[in-house]
Amino acid sequence: MNLIIFDFDGTLFQLPIDWKGLKNVASKIFNLPLSETKSYRLTQKDNPNRKIFLELQHSYEDEVVSEDRIEMIKQLIPSSMLSELKKLGKMAILTNNFESTVHKLLKFHNMENMFSLCVGRETMTDKNLGQKPDPDGIIYIKNTIKHDDVVFIGDFQMDEDAAQAADVKFIRFENNPKDVIKQIKNLLS
Repeated sequence: MNLIIFDFDGTLFQLPIDWKGLKNVASKIFNLPLSETKSYRLTQKDNPNRKIFLELQHSYEDEVVSEDRIEMIKQLIPSSMLSELKKLGKMAILTNNFESTVHKLLKFHNMENMFSLCVGRETMTDKNLGQKPDPDGIIYIKNTIKHDDVVFIGDFQMDEDAAQAADVKFIRFENNPKDVIKQIKNLLS
């Protein structure tokens, strides 16, 4: 059984979150230079500001997936292509976003049953897992879903770093779903 793990924002959907605005607010709240407000730094297991920053980020994500805005979110890999991939094995999502954000979008697009597991901020926080680029999330998914071969698809260097650290194959998503599908099929056949 193959296991295909997707990043969420920038790979499956493009969330119109004002990340720069979030960083500016975090910089003011925590009295930090902008270079120190990267999400993965503020949400590390040992960061004393973790809980406050997670609440702030959750409010930004909730705004984007509100009833009056959710239909404007762009799906990057069409459902028909994901259905084709599902025939190759189990699919999961690993994201630094909140699972509640992911589930709202999957439900809106009738994709709730397409993925066997979603690991986001809630699970990472509850299980004390590091977020990407830490490999904890990939390892957790690998340990949860029976598989023979694993591939992780993401759009950022931190996705590739997490895949490499977890010893799984990686495909960079560059807004060309047909190419990604072809690469996945080549890697898993």
